[in-house]
Amino acid sequence: MSIRFCFVFAALAGLASCSNITQFVPASPQTLVLGEPQGLVNALHSELLKQRQNNTRLQRYSDIAKRAHYEKQLLIEMLRARGHYGADVRAIRRDKAYVYMVEPGPLYRIRKVTIDWPDDNPLSPLTVQLRAGQALEALPVLRAKKRLQSQLNATSCLYLPSIRSDIRVFHDIKKADVHFIVEKSPQVYLGNIHVLGLEKVAVDYVKEQLMVTTGDCYKREAIDQARLTLLQTGLFASITTDTQLHPDTSAVDLTFQASERPHRTLSAGLVFQSDQGGGVTLGWEHRNLLSRAQKLEFDSVIAENAQGIDSSFTIPHFGANNQQLRLFAEIERENTDAFKSQVNSIGSEFRRHFNPRLEASVGVRMDFSQVEELGAEENYSLASLPLSIQYDRRNDELDPTRGWVATAIASPFKDNTQENISFLKSTLAASAYITLDRGFRPTLAGRIAIGSISGEDREDVPANVRFLSVVAVQFAVTAFKVWDR
Repeated sequence: MSIRFCFVFAALAGLASCSNITQFVPASPQTLVLGEPQGLVNALHSELLKQRQNNTRLQRYSDIAKRAHYEKQLLIEMLRARGHYGADVRAIRRDKAYVYMVEPGPLYRIRKVTIDWPDDNPLSPLTVQLRAGQALEALPVLRAKKRLQSQLNATSCLYLPSIRSDIRVFHDIKKADVHFIVEKSPQVYLGNIHVLGLEKVAVDYVKEQLMVTTGDCYKREAIDQARLTLLQTGLFASITTDTQLHPDTSAVDLTFQASERPHRTLSAGLVFQSDQGGGVTLGWEHRNLLSRAQKLEFDSVIAENAQGIDSSFTIPHFGANNQQLRLFAEIERENTDAFKSQVNSIGSEFRRHFNPRLEASVGVRMDFSQVEELGAEENYSLASLPLSIQYDRRNDELDPTRGWVATAIASPFKDNTQENISFLKSTLAASAYITLDRGFRPTLAGRIAIGSISGEDREDVPANVRFLSVVAVQFAVTAFKVWDR
């Protein structure tokens, strides 16, 4: 038995009604929804409201009859997208409103799914995430087509990998066959690979990052990944690709056209923290020092109660593309209510990315410090082996607006000047970010951290290494580029 329900489009203030049908009051005062079943009614009503808000063609209709005719076609398309291929929609004028009488009809289902290859010769394994008996809805079919296209890009050697869909509907049995058709295209391999537009970045470094070489099977996904890898180095403003097919040899010449970014930046800023006072920050970095993406950085802060300068040299792709080595040196001076200290540090850090979310590091560090506490001065020579692991779910590492990140750090310390001092410092920290979807869309951030020091009494641990019960409020940090070339 078919189910009928109706939509009422109120042209003016008058309202129509459908007898013996449940009434639902919508958000828009211009629309009244009446009908069963509830789920389909709500879906169609929501889609129709979106069309009225965003469809410029619909908004151009001032005549109510023309508008009702167009909305009727939209409703039919919505029903077909949900598997109701035999739906019937009628627009009936009642006083100052149009009533859409809708008979959805039975839900059509998939009878079979096939993949048709050129010459009936499968060139790569493809998996369709549709099954017989499933409702014939547009969204799952489109998603399945998109996944098949991705699989084809990743596994086939076709020069122009492309898939189209063909749906054959059988109204007598209320079912349909879904055919995915792989378009005919020659199988090719990579010929010559060229990189153009380089000014200061070494050509051999760029080609090492591509991960594609002459003679490889031509795979669209591999080429897209090579382009993305170059952009992620931070050395390029844009990367475009161009191909040239040689039909006689089945080779495709591949050209990467690069546009380099500025590699040097000078920055300055103002800072105020309640425990350090006001101050200024200065920074300089070179992101391509030796033409292979090596980064040299200098950062300094001059505040009322703290001064320091940090320098580091980072070697990316150290031994593997997912590894880096950082060498650093730091000079810091603090003058707090609890102690005064001056620390000179040198060290190195090896970092490995296991996947886009998870990374770990191990380092070696030497801190040469002079600490004054309660009128007594002590000299320390601390060697440490910091170990860390981080899981990052932020949407952007440099400018996060949502997500969270958690870090665990364990650092065993040994004082080379006093053999009896050795301890373990551990920290677990997490930060979360959320952006409010209102007004100027502010981003709220929160951080929590817990730590412990074991192996020595508190008094035997250098004051500048201890966890202190200090609440520091940072009112503002404003950094800006003043020179970039």
